[in-house]
Amino acid sequence: MHYEELVIEVLSLPEAQQEELFLTLRERLRLARVQHAHETGEPAKAEPSNEEWQKAWTAEINRRIAEMDSGQVQGIPADDVFAEMRARIRSRAAERNVTR
Repeated sequence: MHYEELVIEVLSLPEAQQEELFLTLRERLRLARVQHAHETGEPAKAEPSNEEWQKAWTAEINRRIAEMDSGQVQGIPADDVFAEMRARIRSRAAERNVTR
């Protein structure tokens, strides 16, 4: 799966699931930093580095691919995803115009 495909997949999720995914990754990174600090005696960093984010997203992508390969989850056809994204963009644009 390419980065662009992951972005499309994440953006196609309901906002609550997007937030949950982000928080899950952030919490995993925080726990990994705390564990690393404990093991090395170094202070834990406040925010993950780009490399840590890359590793976390790579692990998440690999997990999702494994779920797809095992049949545990089914993909959504790209045409459906793009249609939903366009509809959401139009809806949000219309909401902004109404509130102005």
